[in-house]
Amino acid sequence: MKKLLTISMLTLASFFTAGILSSGCCSGSSCSGMENRQTAITNVLWKLKPDSLSGIGKTTEMPDRDVTFRIDKNGMVSGCAGVNRYFGSAALNQTGKSLKFGSGLGATKMAGKGMAFEDAYLKMLSRVVSYDNSGNLLRFKDKNGKNLAVFEPAPEK
Repeated sequence: MKKLLTISMLTLASFFTAGILSSGCCSGSSCSGMENRQTAITNVLWKLKPDSLSGIGKTTEMPDRDVTFRIDKNGMVSGCAGVNRYFGSAALNQTGKSLKFGSGLGATKMAGKGMAFEDAYLKMLSRVVSYDNSGNLLRFKDKNGKNLAVFEPAPEK
């Protein structure tokens, strides 16, 4: 009886393990939609992909520091614009994917390499009306749905 119980338990454990392992597998068409998975937008440090910033010429001098963006669930915004830190508020609707930065964004007033890039970034924020957060990227969009900037999650320091 004890031997039969042990064999039954081993069989049950094998099926349970196989079920867990196969549920995490992804192959072929069973993976469709994975690239459309949404990443949370709030409480994540996002780093701008510099070549994605709308309105920047190829010869625009890049800042030495990464351009970053963070928004909390209450709409408080902060980040680095390349040279200066910026902060303020935004109206965020995660259900409708709308995002509108407040007119009172503030920034520190230092000078440095990449000021034209920083200026273009800060001006771009005023044109954002929506976002897309699929595929582990965050895209700011204008009123026509055109990408203004693309961000990726940044490693926390």
